[in-house]
Amino acid sequence: MARSVVEVVVTGVVGRNPDGTAELCPYEDLCFGVRIGDNVDAAFDGAWIEAVGTFDGHTLHTTEPLRKTDPPPLMARASLEPRCPDLAAAFPPSPDATDAARQYLDTVPDEFAGVWLDDTGVLTYFFVGEDVDAHRVALSEAVGDAPVCVTGGARWPLAELREVSDRIFATSRSVSGGVDEVDNVVDVHVRLLDGDGRRWLEQFGDQVRLSSYIELVNASRADFPAMAPIAPGDVPLVTQRDGGRNGEEAGVGFTLRYDEQRSCVFGEAEAVEGGTRRVLPGWPDGYSATSNPLTIRDFDGMTVAVEGQAYEGGGGYHDPATIGRWSDQSDTCGVDGAGAMVVITR
Repeated sequence: MARSVVEVVVTGVVGRNPDGTAELCPYEDLCFGVRIGDNVDAAFDGAWIEAVGTFDGHTLHTTEPLRKTDPPPLMARASLEPRCPDLAAAFPPSPDATDAARQYLDTVPDEFAGVWLDDTGVLTYFFVGEDVDAHRVALSEAVGDAPVCVTGGARWPLAELREVSDRIFATSRSVSGGVDEVDNVVDVHVRLLDGDGRRWLEQFGDQVRLSSYIELVNASRADFPAMAPIAPGDVPLVTQRDGGRNGEEAGVGFTLRYDEQRSCVFGEAEAVEGGTRRVLPGWPDGYSATSNPLTIRDFDGMTVAVEGQAYEGGGGYHDPATIGRWSDQSDTCGVDGAGAMVVITR
């Protein structure tokens, strides 16, 4: 049966597979991405590019020339240039001083927009509007002799942006980001974006700075073909929808095991109370498992885990009862309890 094909715009970093083919990686340090079916000039290696083409679940065939682009703001280092260049950080405020400053900030939630250390080590407070004289006086009294920069120009208070961020991340999946206090915006990076998703996020206007890895053109998320592994497996494996990159970066680790009676894959992890416990790994879409010995392979057919060996990566811990949120599979391999499902992101 022929695979469905969708038009896409993919923004990523050009990486190389062991066979020399190019792949568009969602992050500079992470590459379970989209394989490019066309020859890609080595001049693009390591560069962020925008690729327009068609995708069938395994290979991207470009329909326009590749175009170099800037990384999504979430992947770029924030500019922490001094906003008060005449100040020098001789020493930071004491804990008591910062507590006093926080108590003041709690009294102006509709004006306070953010705080950070600039590149010179000066503590910088950011406020809505341009009139910050009263804030400067109050914060100077709170922190004493420690130099602080008090600046204005923000459009929205931090509390309002946090409400927007909480709403987005509570209702959306395969999304990463958060409030950028320096740029006074909510950064939202979507693994797989369709028209409905874009329209929903655009309701927040300029409060949201949107970027995506894969954006569908004239198609919905339901039309997106499942990632097809290079190495078909003969062992059932719980995999995530949409590539499995949801922004969670907690350290995860377990020893890979196979339950012969249930015919399923699980992990053996250390339990907080001592001993071990069974966890359910939720692998990125496009991963597969083969037997004798049990071996997990990634989207490119590379081995990432072997039965009896320790696996370490990144992700998040969830209740197996929420498996339907992450995966089309429903078998939890006898795993239950809060935090017993390990959603792997790298």
